[in-house]
This record gives sequence, structure tokens and C-alpha cells, in this order.
Amino acid sequence: MADEARPDIQYRHVAEYFIKYLVLRHWDNVEWEVEVEQEVASLWYQTPLPGYIAGIRARLNIPDDYRPWDPTHKHTRNFLKAEQVDSLFFPDPDVHSAKKLLGEPAIRACLQALLLIHDQNNESAAINLHLSIGAMVEPAVIKLFKHYFFNSRLLSWDQWAFYLSRESMPDNRYRNIMETARTAGNEAALHKLGVEAERLDSQAVLKDTQAMLYHTLREVYYQPLDFSKVKMMGTLAKGLVDIDIRMSQADSAMANVMDQLKEFQLAPKGTTVIDMQELTGGRHTGSSPKRINSGDDDGVVH
Repeated sequence: MADEARPDIQYRHVAEYFIKYLVLRHWDNVEWEVEVEQEVASLWYQTPLPGYIAGIRARLNIPDDYRPWDPTHKHTRNFLKAEQVDSLFFPDPDVHSAKKLLGEPAIRACLQALLLIHDQNNESAAINLHLSIGAMVEPAVIKLFKHYFFNSRLLSWDQWAFYLSRESMPDNRYRNIMETARTAGNEAALHKLGVEAERLDSQAVLKDTQAMLYHTLREVYYQPLDFSKVKMMGTLAKGLVDIDIRMSQADSAMANVMDQLKEFQLAPKGTTVIDMQELTGGRHTGSSPKRINSGDDDGVVH
């Protein structure tokens, strides 16, 4: 059954901190668990597994003098900050903007897909979101959305696989993005979202293609002999030879450039400077590639 727990996997929800906030907001209502579950479902989230919401409540040590409506009550504020939900109880404009994204289907879907790519910091996600669908969202808002509403880092790969396998998750987009990032790398996952690197490293592409062709050739070699095998081996071998020629030509061109640079460094003063376009055979563009992706930048949200 899709809603049965896996005994070997601890279930977690991407909106765990938001659910914790709802538990703490409805804590004194008789039907608090039903109210939390209904509000989660109303925002197009997957319904948590039975016992998950109650488990969050059981782990909370709510103070006896708990007063979540009072922003001046120090004991309550310290408790909410420790549970990393304080800013939802006393929201600023960024928190309101982050929650508003839940009602923007196109932006929400793209941003959640981006957040599945594990080296997306807040600035990178903002840039790639704009490149993908033209939406402008501030990094501070993305940080809050990521923490409360789609905290992909709470889940391991196994937990993600289980989370996305449930019947209440009909959209395969997230599963496809995650699988692409895991197997083919983050640039390939971004490509699926319509975000392209400014410039591909042609040498790296050739090396990757060469390795793939070689290993494919090895697999084909052990297949039973027939006409299709001979044809495939011929095509793969020709591809390997072509790539080897291209890489050798590139190495020779680079060696020639280095020799000319060395001559330039040793040339006496007054020597006419060689134009960079001439020196590189017209390959100089005057710019360097910029990376859109960068490292992690996850701050704790209260």
C-alpha cells in the first residue's frame, strides 16, 4: 500500500517546520491533529503518514506558560526560536512573501524543482528561477520558503524515494529532476528546467563522450557476433577515432599558444604586441564562463 510506512525508512515531510508551526498554533484545540492535517492538505501538500503529526507533537516540550500570541513574552519567544518556527508566529514581509509562493503554482513548482538540486544556495536559486521562468524572488524569501515549505535537505535519498513514490504525489517532475541530479549531475538537472550554463567546456565534453563510447564499445564486444554487433563496433570505433583527433588538434593548438606566449614574455621592449585574437587563432571571446551554481549557504531560520 502506498500509505504504509516503510519500517527501514524514517518518514519525513518537506514542510516539517511548517507542520510543527501548525501543531504549536492549534495545540489547545480539541481537534488539533485534524485541523493541522486539513491545513496541510489545503496547500497541495502530500498528506503525512499516520502518526507523523502526533509524533511531532510528542517531541515538543511546550512550556506551561506558553503564549504564542504575545510577541513580548520572552519564555515563549525563546522556545519558538529553539524550535525554529518563531518567524512564522511573528512574520515580517519576507515571511509573508514566502508563504504567498504556495499560491503561485508555476513559481512554486519551478522553485521546488530547483531546491531538489542539492548545491542550490539561495542566490543561485533566485538567479536560476529567473532564468527558467522569468520570476523575481529575493534570496531572503527563498531561504524562508526552503526552510518552512520545501526543506529538501531534511530528507535522505532513500527518504525522498519513498516520499515521491506515494500515490498522493501525482507530479513526476520532482522525481525526474532529483533522479537527473543524482545520476547525470546538477547541470543536466538545470537543463531540464531550461537553465543552461553560459559556456560548456568543450574539452570536458569530449572526454566524457570518449569515456562513454569506450565503455559502450567494451559492452558490445562481449555480445554474440552478428551484423548489428559489427555495425555498432564500427560506429563506436569511428567515434572514438574522431574524438581522439579533435582532442589531439586542441592539444596541439594549446601547445602552440603556450609557445607564443613564452616568446612574448621573453621579447625585448618595443616589440609589437600580438593581438589576442591572432594569438588564439580567433578563439578568444574576451570573456570567461560564469558559473550559476555555487556552494551551500544554509543559515538557521528561527
